[in-house]
Amino acid sequence: MTQEMIQQLNLSPEEQELLKLAGFETIEDIEQWELSRFIDKVQKTNKTHDILQSDFSSANLQRWWNIASESSSEQEEELPTADFINYELDPEVLEMIRNAPVAEALSARTLAEKNVPVSAIPIAVLLTEASGDISVRVSTKSQEKTQITSLATSAVSHVNSISLRKKKEDIDLSRIKNVDAPAEIAPLPKKDFNLVTTTRPETNKGVSPDSRGYIRGVLHPKPVTVWWGALLTLFAQFAVPLGIVSMALLLLKDQKQEAFAWVPAWFFVFPISVFTFGILYLTISHNCSCCICGQKLFVPKNCLKNKKAHRIAFLGYIFPIALHTVLFRWFRCSHCGTSMRLKK
Repeated sequence: MTQEMIQQLNLSPEEQELLKLAGFETIEDIEQWELSRFIDKVQKTNKTHDILQSDFSSANLQRWWNIASESSSEQEEELPTADFINYELDPEVLEMIRNAPVAEALSARTLAEKNVPVSAIPIAVLLTEASGDISVRVSTKSQEKTQITSLATSAVSHVNSISLRKKKEDIDLSRIKNVDAPAEIAPLPKKDFNLVTTTRPETNKGVSPDSRGYIRGVLHPKPVTVWWGALLTLFAQFAVPLGIVSMALLLLKDQKQEAFAWVPAWFFVFPISVFTFGILYLTISHNCSCCICGQKLFVPKNCLKNKKAHRIAFLGYIFPIALHTVLFRWFRCSHCGTSMRLKK
């Protein structure tokens, strides 16, 4: 806090600490605030930090604000003001203007040819609204040309060159073609593009279009991988519960041989199959994706599924889409709902 503020407001140490915590360290800080907002700010700070008494009067705050406002207004009145001088009435200036040649405006073409930037042209000062001393430079036409030439030379590195002449380019006649001549179009490679969206006639021959066995949809680019991915997904989902149950039975047989003597020893195959099908699932099934939206087909994902997706209550979406793919060689993506087939 400034010493000037402490002296003008006659602040005690507690009042100095209060104003400093409120963010007022100079007279200008107080003057910028309205009276009501200033009082409210200081009182809230005092209530929070409990520096002065709770019944601290707002009359002192109003007195501080008035002193700060009066001090600011006095400083504004003490600022020196510049007096404008009308040099058109000065005899010396009138004599120099009479001896000066007539000024001629330079055209934009002249400035461009000399590479004179606009920033190099000084701003003219009105002789009727000038403060302080000014100097009037008188030059002849020959001096003016010399000045422009030197100015253009020094400003070449600061301005872009302006070309006033258009260079005529030679026309390459070999690039001109006759529009009346028929254009030569290379034939497209022979490929049955209809197979992407439509099946072959023999694929659905004798099958009702309303049945699930009617193969439909867009042809998937990796039909073999998707079919094996669906089959391995089914095996993995069956292997997990069988492996858990068989492992539990084998452990119970080891503890109570008489009660669980009926459990065969070959049940250990199911726990091993969990590991085997898990590796195959991560290798093949996990990489199968929809060719339209790119989402994984046999990987669980917590998102809103398409209303046309294959679904079985309490089993979700992955098992039905894998089963439908293996049995009918086509499926609907559970994310975008697009029908895709695995047969041409």
